[in-house]
Amino acid sequence: MYALADCNTFYASCEKAFRPDLARKPVVVLSNNDGCVIALSNEAKALGLKMGSPYFQVKELCQRQGVVAFSSNYELYADMSARVMETLRELVPDVEVYSIDEAFLDLDRMPHVDLHAFARHLRKTVSRNTGIPVSIGVGTTKTLAKAANRYAKRKTTDFAWTIDTEEERQRILTWLETGDVWGIGHRLQARLAAMGVHTAWDFANLDSRVVRKTFSVTVQRVLWELQGTRCYGIAQEKPKKEIICSRAFGRVIYSSAELEQAVAKYVARAAEKLRSQQGYTQRVVVYAEGSNRFKDDLPWYYSTLVGLPRPTANTGELITACTKAAHSLFEKRPLRPDPRNPCSGFRKAGVTLTDITWAGEAQRELLVPLPSERSEKLMATMDRINTRYGRNALFNARMGIEPRWRMRRELKSPNYTTRLSDIPPVFC
Repeated sequence: MYALADCNTFYASCEKAFRPDLARKPVVVLSNNDGCVIALSNEAKALGLKMGSPYFQVKELCQRQGVVAFSSNYELYADMSARVMETLRELVPDVEVYSIDEAFLDLDRMPHVDLHAFARHLRKTVSRNTGIPVSIGVGTTKTLAKAANRYAKRKTTDFAWTIDTEEERQRILTWLETGDVWGIGHRLQARLAAMGVHTAWDFANLDSRVVRKTFSVTVQRVLWELQGTRCYGIAQEKPKKEIICSRAFGRVIYSSAELEQAVAKYVARAAEKLRSQQGYTQRVVVYAEGSNRFKDDLPWYYSTLVGLPRPTANTGELITACTKAAHSLFEKRPLRPDPRNPCSGFRKAGVTLTDITWAGEAQRELLVPLPSERSEKLMATMDRINTRYGRNALFNARMGIEPRWRMRRELKSPNYTTRLSDIPPVFC
């Protein structure tokens, strides 16, 4: 049997976990630069607020209805996700982290457990350890576990459900619309409706050969999974072959120095991720977007490939190479960047680490020395300091100090779990 643990309204729940006063209040979380609503608590959904709504359009409604808005606090969400996943791993040996707020669990090694009672125990333990509410769905396949999880969220009070009998499978699939089936979604729902298929049960009773011919082998596997045949196991976590870090600026920038600062900041963050998986890179794509993206008369996207003499994960080496590339991108701009012309600046930049190898696999150049032991120790020390005292407690000066271009997060909550100065006080 498989279980799916899915955090309820995850971003909003992370904010509420450290604010007991918000327990029953509507909460929304905003995207980069406080642009759009990307997460809502159940109370906010009940007011009619929708995902993706521009905040300036709903701001007055939020103020009138007492909705509390937060800027995205990605540091908090990532750390809370790690705590949820660690709690799940303490209870179940095999866990596949599917997304920041979802994980599949392999329960086959627990044959003598009352699965529904265990699902409730999982939920209670995660809530006690992290303050994050989760829903648990259990089924013989991943797709059935997804279906059980959706039913648990919509129709139960304890947010846990198990599909462990043929009768229960038929009942849940009859309730579930095809558009809500994992792997089908609303894109194929209209095509299935034209065939007279409206529920997951209707779909599960189609001929698999017809499904393969009409759609694809992927949709055929969804059919088999709904019928109880496993097509997907628990995937082992693999190191990423590419690491991307990019952001839109809080305002349009017009100077090479600011563009270089932004690229330095993003490549430093990418290097942290690279070291966390014991990786090295020898090629980096540096890119920037002009503020004239929606005007056709001038190019708006600029990129360059940076080749390094040897595989490295050293932040300083990467910053030196990538800031030079950023300056070259600035020079490519056909219009001289000028604040008096809003279309002449840059609105976004980013880096992509490619050609990633791991310790012992990196190809050596004959005349190029390997990274020194001192360099490796320096990076390890910097990572430990930043882990203990909060991200960027120690940083490269090329990243700038309180830059004006940084992403706008005027409603951001404290970094409760990753910065010592932000730990909430407890009064006894």
